[in-house]
Amino acid sequence: MQIKPGVTIGPTGRKILAVAEKYPKAKQLYVTSAFRNEPGSHHNGLSWGGSPTAALDFGAYDDPEPNSKDQADMRDFAKWLFDKFKRDLAELIHTTPYPDDNGFYIQNGRWHNFDPGTMAAHLNHVHVAMSAVSADRILAKLGGAGPAVQPATQPAAAASTAVWGWDASNHDWGRGPMNMGAARAAGISFFTHKASEGVTFKDKHYKEALNRARAARIPVLGAYHVLHPGDAKREAKVFFDHVAANTPWFKDVPFIWQCDAEKFDYMDRAPNRAEIITFMDQLRKLTGGKGYLIAYAPRWLYENSLKPFPYDLWASNYTGSGAPRPFKDQYRGVPASSWSAYSGRKPTILQFASDAVTGTQPTTDANRFAGSLADLINLTGYQEAPPPPPPAPPAVPVRMMEPADVTAGNGAELLSELRGLGELKNSGLLTDEEFTVAKEKILH
Repeated sequence: MQIKPGVTIGPTGRKILAVAEKYPKAKQLYVTSAFRNEPGSHHNGLSWGGSPTAALDFGAYDDPEPNSKDQADMRDFAKWLFDKFKRDLAELIHTTPYPDDNGFYIQNGRWHNFDPGTMAAHLNHVHVAMSAVSADRILAKLGGAGPAVQPATQPAAAASTAVWGWDASNHDWGRGPMNMGAARAAGISFFTHKASEGVTFKDKHYKEALNRARAARIPVLGAYHVLHPGDAKREAKVFFDHVAANTPWFKDVPFIWQCDAEKFDYMDRAPNRAEIITFMDQLRKLTGGKGYLIAYAPRWLYENSLKPFPYDLWASNYTGSGAPRPFKDQYRGVPASSWSAYSGRKPTILQFASDAVTGTQPTTDANRFAGSLADLINLTGYQEAPPPPPPAPPAVPVRMMEPADVTAGNGAELLSELRGLGELKNSGLLTDEEFTVAKEKILH
């Protein structure tokens, strides 16, 4: 398939392109746009179901048919996607001039009513957005696989495969703005926040922090509990109840349940192996297996005293991180030995700094996961559930005839005029020539 000169397509975009190339009439199409700096748009890369997204726009080649753009070919392509794969589409937007359809409008796998300006602006191309996971799912249905080789030209944001995380608490709220959007832009892919401690403390910032992180589309979210020696089962219930009450959507996203087992000055001792395992076992029962359970039980405190240990370990070692600066720069000095095994397990997450700059937050803990984002999501057990069937389309169809430069302000009026004109032609009250002249007056 041809790609318009200057268009940049990243890894997820290449998967979308692979889907389009399996369309039976793919030779009629070309790519008009892909990655662009458009915050809040799938063209700039977002996340759907914990998987990174991209968007491609497709046009159709001119041919001898009456329209200046090949509306029939674009309509057929949009219909193919809509009919076969609607539940796997993050977005599909295309308006047509035909009386026998209502346009093709999907958001997050469901029918969506876009505003008139958006619909009018998508007459001259088919806008398609997918996540990496949903594109792979479509390719599997089509009997193919996504591209294994990264393209030579791709967005800078896609160049790194490292998975970075930030774990925060009530203390972080006095250190900076807690701007989750800035953290996501800086490269944060997982975020956890303290939810509770012991049997009495419940963090008042937990709910706000997680809601901000979710709104910023950080792919993996989580909560942690500071475990005290004593009644581990009771503490597990305190933790679970607080999370469930304040973030009941935890089952709907990739989620981390973190046990923070360390000794603070106000504790007589650190939680022991039996207490940590009891807490984790009880938590697993309460969560029903939803989420990734991991214990922050650092080497410097426990060494090999946890062996054998049935859960993954979150370690900490600040060796090599150096002076406060952006977390990616700090990690460059971290030695490989920081990841070495203890208590019979190699840590899956390493906290490598406590004074990192994360986005607009001047001081944070910084972490790295030992694997890919897909690996981390798999550990949470998250599977993107198919959305319910889309509702019936709107009663009044939208029909347009030619691409036009419109905005949300005048889009509704333009759509109404063109629709009325199309109905006159369809009823035989206007000849083709009269219709063309009237249409040009409206559009120009």
